[in-house]
Amino acid sequence: MQTLLMGTRALYFHQGTIGNYQIAPLDDQTTPYAAYAIYQDGAPSRILLYNSEYYTNGTRPSQTFTVNGLTSSSVTAKRLTAPYSTSRVDQGQVPTVAGQTFANETCVIQGDEVIETSTVSSGSATFTLSASEALLVYL
Repeated sequence: MQTLLMGTRALYFHQGTIGNYQIAPLDDQTTPYAAYAIYQDGAPSRILLYNSEYYTNGTRPSQTFTVNGLTSSSVTAKRLTAPYSTSRVDQGQVPTVAGQTFANETCVIQGDEVIETSTVSSGSATFTLSASEALLVYL
């Protein structure tokens, strides 16, 4: 997710640097659900939501997150997901970031980017994440 924060379009082995970002947990870290504030130059710029529930078959559980204290009328987000918690690219279970994948041989981005938009009402927005998904919310 860090490379996504930096706007990286392709990443090759041993490339990429860490910018001026600080990450702070927003929850008590006692459940399989997590929320992190991401600060850029000392100001909140993104929130990372994560549902680490384990899922391999059957009905996929989900968790609803509510983010408060938002000042805009809407926010956008990019979702990291895969068919299962145990998904493996070599078995055809390709994870996606904002609906896109990376070609194995060339790291070329494939697919159309999917940007999610959520309405902010009274300073709050609600997001639902299925098991083993992450959502990067842009403030």
